[in-house]
Amino acid sequence: MAWSGKRLLTAGVLVPVLLASCGDGPTTVAPTATGAEGATVATLAMDAPGPRLPLENPAGEAQTPVAAVNGGVVLAVGGGETGSPQTFVLWDPATGATRTLWTGAAGQQDIVMAAAGDWLATVRTGIALPFPDWELVVRNAATGESRTIARAEGDVAAANDIQPGLPFGFAPRAVIDGARVAWIQYTGTAGAPARELRTYDLTTGGRATLDTVTLAGGDLDSVAAGGGRTAWLRVDAAGQRFVLREADGASREIPVAGAPFQAALDATGRYLAWDDSLTTKRLLDLESGEASVFATDEGWGMSASGGRFSWAPAAAYGGAPGYFDAATGTTYLLERRDGVRSNYAALLGPWFAWQSAGPRGDGSYHFTWHGQS
Repeated sequence: MAWSGKRLLTAGVLVPVLLASCGDGPTTVAPTATGAEGATVATLAMDAPGPRLPLENPAGEAQTPVAAVNGGVVLAVGGGETGSPQTFVLWDPATGATRTLWTGAAGQQDIVMAAAGDWLATVRTGIALPFPDWELVVRNAATGESRTIARAEGDVAAANDIQPGLPFGFAPRAVIDGARVAWIQYTGTAGAPARELRTYDLTTGGRATLDTVTLAGGDLDSVAAGGGRTAWLRVDAAGQRFVLREADGASREIPVAGAPFQAALDATGRYLAWDDSLTTKRLLDLESGEASVFATDEGWGMSASGGRFSWAPAAAYGGAPGYFDAATGTTYLLERRDGVRSNYAALLGPWFAWQSAGPRGDGSYHFTWHGQS
């Protein structure tokens, strides 16, 4: 039986895991908390000072913050279901000035996956899932340079038993750590589909394949990178575990239960966080082995910036925007107000950005920085 590209999402918990290494032997790691009740929680005030960005520009086009680079915040403008070309602009939160970075193509969309320094990792797809045709493009916001470093290969999308996962279908989710871009992509043929973890060096142009698995025997998913370390989820006959690869090529494995969905490493590579079953947000300190939970049903997914982790808020189900600060062990949740809805929240460089919509919202994106309350 072939493994699908989308694992069944079932309720699960983190069990004591083994840090398998070549050192003094395996170490048993026990969770320190069984729910978000064990975490310190602080409130982010909606009235905290900071830059604001209207949900629409003066021309009436929707604009969405998608990344932060050295020069400011990248906005995606226009596009949508109409298939009209998107425009991507750089916005300075201090002055409000903007400049155009690039314009997309009609009938396609550019999804900004990751940013580091001046570089952006973007994936160009069609408008509708499952995105069988895609290109992974890195772009330099300072110089305007762009390079296509990967694209859909072969006829793997024609395989009958592949169910590509949400939200990107056949398109890969890319991450950047320093000069290194990493992603997992479908490869092979319809008769023998596979998944590969690949990397690209922005400085040297060097490429590498770190792991491969045929879908008849397993799956790869949830790549993360930080501090020179790469992590990814591998599922095969030996079980389900995170693989950790160090900058020097050494590796170890961490068996994990539940249904991991999207993982992230902090900038130092010490903390690994992931979404379990689209609800529970789990953290593992890779130095001490301490495991904990920092949020539950506030939203889904996992992203990181510096030493902070965040999720996409499940506003329709009562979830709140927020983030977790690994250094202090504190979960920050946005203040709740009747009539104010926030379907969007993200860590963008030093900023935490959230949306104020709904009948009592002010129709703006708000940008706050760590430490405000």
